[in-house]
Amino acid sequence: CDFSETGLTEEAKRMIDTITWNTGSNDGTTYTHRNISTANFYNLERSNNTGKICSSGTYCNDTVTRTSTWKGMIGLMYPSDYGYATSGGSTTNRDTCLNIELYNWTSSAECYKNNWLYTDLNSQWDITPNAFSDHTRYMFIAYYNGSVQNVIACYPNIVRPTIYLKSNIKITKRNGTIETPFEINI
Repeated sequence: CDFSETGLTEEAKRMIDTITWNTGSNDGTTYTHRNISTANFYNLERSNNTGKICSSGTYCNDTVTRTSTWKGMIGLMYPSDYGYATSGGSTTNRDTCLNIELYNWTSSAECYKNNWLYTDLNSQWDITPNAFSDHTRYMFIAYYNGSVQNVIACYPNIVRPTIYLKSNIKITKRNGTIETPFEINI
């Protein structure tokens, strides 16, 4: 793909590293889509769970080969990225937010409203599949209401492309604001 018209130049492409993305999932039993905290998501994303636990029925009959890793340059954010991006607030601190299941973040607006990855405009796709005993078509999203939920993979949600920079890249120390953004150089 040539993204030079939208800002990704050849020089920028040379700064992006090819990495192993973790695509591990919850197990659908101990950890369902409703009871996973940020730290638990982090561990599950790195597990060997592929997200496909059902084996018969209308919604289990796909032929997609699932793995718990994928090698590439550009991926999507993890649910744990979304969780760790909170700073918490004055009545609900960051540690408390990190211990609340991400599905239940709607109960504490300070957790998601003080999260730099949150947007109330659209839901955002995550890279992590969700395991169900009778479905294979669900993925996790950072939902526009502040929580992490699951939806069928064909729904129209926005993507937040995620990259890892190569180790030789230097980040110019600036404020990281719109007016004085960080700059990266080889």
